[in-house]
Amino acid sequence: MATFRNGKKEPFSKWFPYLEGFSTDFVKTILNRYFTDPRLILDPFGGTVATGFACSEMNIGSYYCEINPVMQFIAETKIQVRLLKNEERLRLKNEVDKLLADLELEIPANDEDCDLDLNYQKVFEDSKYFPSHNYALILQTKTYINKLKVSNEILSNILTVASLASLIPSSNMKRSGDVRFKTKKELSQGVPSFLESLQSNLANISNDLLRENAYINAKPILIIENAKNLHQLPRQNIDGVITSPPYINGTNYFRNTKLELWFLGVLSNKNILKNLRKNALTSGINTVSGKYRILNIKSIRKIISELEIVQYDSRLSRLVAGYFSELYDIFEAIYYHLKEDGLVAIDIGDSKYAGVHIPCDLLLIEVM
Repeated sequence: MATFRNGKKEPFSKWFPYLEGFSTDFVKTILNRYFTDPRLILDPFGGTVATGFACSEMNIGSYYCEINPVMQFIAETKIQVRLLKNEERLRLKNEVDKLLADLELEIPANDEDCDLDLNYQKVFEDSKYFPSHNYALILQTKTYINKLKVSNEILSNILTVASLASLIPSSNMKRSGDVRFKTKKELSQGVPSFLESLQSNLANISNDLLRENAYINAKPILIIENAKNLHQLPRQNIDGVITSPPYINGTNYFRNTKLELWFLGVLSNKNILKNLRKNALTSGINTVSGKYRILNIKSIRKIISELEIVQYDSRLSRLVAGYFSELYDIFEAIYYHLKEDGLVAIDIGDSKYAGVHIPCDLLLIEVM
């Protein structure tokens, strides 16, 4: 089953383009095929919270962990919306539609948000991520969101999510696996207006508000932000885990959302981004820092030894050591929370560095 493909087309999943998110259909297949009457499921790497929403649609309780504040905010906004009864959601849809109709006049009437502008200069300095006209509109939108929050928090949150999804499309950047600068040829085709992108994303959200399966009465719960800290919690007696850990493929999940983190007000200096990366699972070469223990697992030690001979960067062997040792600790904590007959389902891909194949699925079986 292609785990990502269906997720891009699902209602609510389209609110924010997240490459790594698997579909709720995939989660439901796992639940129906392998679980018997589960009552509580955990996803320690929540992301788009597909596991949580799939469980909710099947009236199953769920917990999730998610360290990225952007993904947390988007998930909590979706939860907030989907807990509304049909009549409340209809009222919200009417408010979103009115907002959409007035947007072209309302946004430019605001002053630019000075704090957001100042944070940009502190964190990104001379980097030009946006055309000047879009940058001004983004700062004005932030001011409008702050005003709206006083009178209508949920509408303000929806506008924030639509804004987050509009940042990359209206920038000089492009999502192509990782986020990168557009080429001169790509830039010559023009950069879409932030306002037009915002309108499109709001229209998409509005359409989803009346979906038949929109309402959920079982709320996915953010039990703790960082899965590394699951050992701090009292035993939860969960029936199982359905998750997709970060792949050991070099993707820097925080760098890929740095513009969104900035817009949310999370980034006020460069050290914050560095600390977010440091606290997350070591899964990319840019997240390697310090020394890591090497698990006493023959196949993992063999791969690390092979890498040490051929690697073009000394961090590669440490990346593999850190990735599997940290996952060992995380799943050791998860094991404590599992019922005796609990099940763990993991979606993962393999990697290759310097010609050395890293069969993550087989290695994780040994870690388990």
